Amino acid sequence: MTRDHIEGKWKQCSGYVIEMWGKLTHNDATIIRGKRDQLFGIIQERYGVSDKETEQQVNEFSLSLWSASCEQESNVSSGSRTQAHGTGRY
Repeated sequence: MTRDHIEGKWKQCSGYVIEMWGKLTHNDATIIRGKRDQLFGIIQERYGVSDKETEQQVNEFSLSLWSASCEQESNVSSGSRTQAHGTGRY
């Protein structure tokens, strides 16, 4: 899922962000509004991780959303239904 997709579908994605990074709140999600730099800053503030670690986590998260989105679209077009969700690792 590209940055534009994440920003455009932020209401859907914000739940996955909160699931992935449990220290983030719904208020944080409102502040982030799909903006990658806001997400970086809040993750670093809450977890005290380096720029490199934050970038790795956000990239992995973006890839998981993209994979889930593609899988969901593929399943819908083939007639089956699945629900994508984050991994909740952080």
